[in-house]
Amino acid sequence: MEEKRKYLYLEMMRILACFFVIFNHTGARGFFLFSQRPWGGLPFWCYLWLSVFCKFSVPLFFMISGVLLIPREKESLGYLYKNRILKIVCTLFIFSALCYLREIQLGRQTFDVGTFFIRFYEKNWNYSYWYLYAYIAFLITLPILRPLAKNLKDEHYFYLIGLYIVFVSLLPIFQYFLWKGQHKLNRKLSIGWVTTNIVFYPLMGYFLQYRIKDIKKGKTIVLMWIMNTLAICVSCYMTYLRAIDMGKCAEGVSQAFHSSFAALNAITIFLTVKYIYLRYGKTFPSWLNKIVASGWICNIWDLSFASVGIEQVEKHL
Repeated sequence: MEEKRKYLYLEMMRILACFFVIFNHTGARGFFLFSQRPWGGLPFWCYLWLSVFCKFSVPLFFMISGVLLIPREKESLGYLYKNRILKIVCTLFIFSALCYLREIQLGRQTFDVGTFFIRFYEKNWNYSYWYLYAYIAFLITLPILRPLAKNLKDEHYFYLIGLYIVFVSLLPIFQYFLWKGQHKLNRKLSIGWVTTNIVFYPLMGYFLQYRIKDIKKGKTIVLMWIMNTLAICVSCYMTYLRAIDMGKCAEGVSQAFHSSFAALNAITIFLTVKYIYLRYGKTFPSWLNKIVASGWICNIWDLSFASVGIEQVEKHL
């Protein structure tokens, strides 16, 4: 029963993440609607807050992958490459080819196999496919992440969270306040290897699932939401400040601080969903559990993305 309930609250996280991924691709009709409102007004701040909030979605996907895949230590390299990596690579290749053919049909490209493979190798044929490239990289590193996650102590995980907040969240903000982004920390001091999406978030998913078990106290969740709300407000203010400095608020150049505290946001969402389901899940009606477990809600979100987000995706082709 515990395993079934665990799967259900992970599925609930997937539903939330799918929805906000779609919202992230709605452009000026939703995600960047704040830019169409008078700067500094109440509608501006409300829409901007929601725009920053939605950035937890992709990190949450990586965290769920960490929960489900890192514990499978007995999985061989052969199985990993044949049944996981190869499957994603083939999916990426097929849909990239379809995007390329679409480009040819629209007259924006001429048929050239070399051009297709070079762009497939160097960049992508669809802006939204960056996630598949990153996910392949995550799968490749799984044999290293598995023993690392298992042998890290709890204090090491908290230290990792601290490093992320200092180097990814706070340092860019301080640099902008001091020098408007003209001066940055020496690259040799970078700890980017451990704060990337494919390392930090899978490790966080593993930590929050298998090490943080006592979350029955609602006060912890309330405290997390207070910190999370304040952090999102800081990101909103930094976005507003940068827009004033640049004299414009455009989707392509105004998101420098949107994800500054995405880690805190994703951790808060993960713990909140886990807390709600473990505490109140037994009272949920069986029909609701069946709907959540079926996965068809995420499928509907995927179809919605195809219709709602296609205009935004084509802008990046």
